[in-house]
Amino acid sequence: MKKFFGVLFLLIGLFAIVTGVGTIASTDGYNRSFEGQVQEELIDQYRANRERDQGIGGAFAFVGGVFFIVGIVLLVTKTKKQRMMETELALLKGGIHNKTEVKPTSQDDTINQLERLSVLKEKGVLSEEEFMAQKIRVL
Repeated sequence: MKKFFGVLFLLIGLFAIVTGVGTIASTDGYNRSFEGQVQEELIDQYRANRERDQGIGGAFAFVGGVFFIVGIVLLVTKTKKQRMMETELALLKGGIHNKTEVKPTSQDDTINQLERLSVLKEKGVLSEEEFMAQKIRVL
């Protein structure tokens, strides 16, 4: 869900930045198209509109930048659950590679370890081969 919101914020940010920059760029045309005319009132009105639109465009670009940065942060950082699963997986894989034999002291410990391995396999943290290797080690 976090990655979804990260991508959503990135897209909203990019849209706002493009809209803001486009608004600022298009307001420059107001002044150029009426420079040669003598009608001061019309020129003043378009200058006021240009300044207003440039302010709005700048605000859009700024908000877009903030959304974009938040989106990047959401995509790059890991959740607490992800960090815990990675740590647990590293510990389990460390036991496979080091071939450390830790025998449980009772049948309840064995059952608990097998249940935990089963849960990790169901979540996709352990592959079938890793699950079988750990199961053999526990038994």
